[in-house]
Amino acid sequence: MKDTPPLPAARLTEAIRSRILDGDFAPGQRLVEADLCAAFDTGRRQVREALAALTHEALVEQIANKGARVRTVDPEEALHLSEARFILERACLEHACAHVTEGEIAALRGLGRDIDAAILNGDPVTYAALSAGLFRLYVDLAAQPILAELLEGLEARNGRYRNRIGLMPGWLKTSGPLRLEMIEALCARDATRAVAALTLHHEKWKAALARLSDPA
Repeated sequence: MKDTPPLPAARLTEAIRSRILDGDFAPGQRLVEADLCAAFDTGRRQVREALAALTHEALVEQIANKGARVRTVDPEEALHLSEARFILERACLEHACAHVTEGEIAALRGLGRDIDAAILNGDPVTYAALSAGLFRLYVDLAAQPILAELLEGLEARNGRYRNRIGLMPGWLKTSGPLRLEMIEALCARDATRAVAALTLHHEKWKAALARLSDPA
């Protein structure tokens, strides 16, 4: 008899989301309820709740008479998602520059040193985690919960392309200096400078997406 309770739907949702974004569940792959129950040691009700939540996030789609599968995001949609994220992220960055405290400046400078080290070491995995940490920091500083909620959804839907671009040769040296410039601008409470760095980073990301999408 099973002693441990089934994995809660919220934790299961997070686990499946992570596997989608990490590429363990590929675009177009079927998500069979029985297989998910076995893989995550949980029940069908929890699986159905998790798949419903991920369908709402547009990471999963329900196909009539076939069940759920990982939703495929094509490069054109990825570009549109990026444009929407940029507009919201810019607003958060402007708010963050107005609210940053001395204690948060110290944290930002420490994060900048870690990012610089990851660039020097050629470590894209650590860099990606630190860059995500910077994003969360200034979104939190902005204190705009609706913007944060919208950004979270956009970030998840574009996660696969973000991960692939992060591993492209030369991306660290392209992205890194702009992230460091954003940190310096935040520390100086200079919204114009911060947005300029974010804008250039956005343009570089779009260029990388175009190269990634070019079959040649």
